[in-house]
Amino acid sequence: MGEPKDYFLDLLRGWVQGACREWGYSEISESYFAGIYQRLPAGVRALVAAGYREGLIEPVGTYRFTLRGLPPGKGPYAWVSRHARTRVPSMNWEYLVQAAEYARVYAALSPKGYLVAAEDRLMDITISESDGTLKWYIEVKERASEVPDFVRRLAEYGLSGVDLDAPDRANDALRKAKYLVLYRPVYLSISAIGLRRDFQVTYPADNRFALVDDMVPLA
Repeated sequence: MGEPKDYFLDLLRGWVQGACREWGYSEISESYFAGIYQRLPAGVRALVAAGYREGLIEPVGTYRFTLRGLPPGKGPYAWVSRHARTRVPSMNWEYLVQAAEYARVYAALSPKGYLVAAEDRLMDITISESDGTLKWYIEVKERASEVPDFVRRLAEYGLSGVDLDAPDRANDALRKAKYLVLYRPVYLSISAIGLRRDFQVTYPADNRFALVDDMVPLA
């Protein structure tokens, strides 16, 4: 009896081969697909595949996609990007995490009346009450190794107080700290390939916040 068909691998091949045809790139080796497949944990692959099957992730052409429920003007997004020097498509890893998280929370929370959005108020994923009140902000990172330092710096800004007028170019933690102060979600998650940190966020003052390790009770 053969192995079950791997739908995610079929999707991956379709994205990359479609991009190569459009960009005039040569055929891609099997080692390329194997490297991407092995880097992604089984849960991420399963969530992306389920998102396609259930229509939560909607294909746009061969290597682009959009997400169910996004307003006009959002997307489409591309799974891969051009690489002029190597002429081999570069995987947009962060979109895999973002699409997997979006599909997961949309499937769980949309039937309960929550509003799930991507790139909403400059945040990667948001979950709001039916009246638009923000409850949960999910920040997506590509690498799990980025998360500990990001969380440490974010918490430091919350403790010391956030200067909304301070320049935040190339300072991602400050930029995201501003979002917390401005929009005041009750919960925050930091998600990356193979890792997610969940917090309750408290606001002791207008420009301060504290991150409390917790579980998000919405999903």
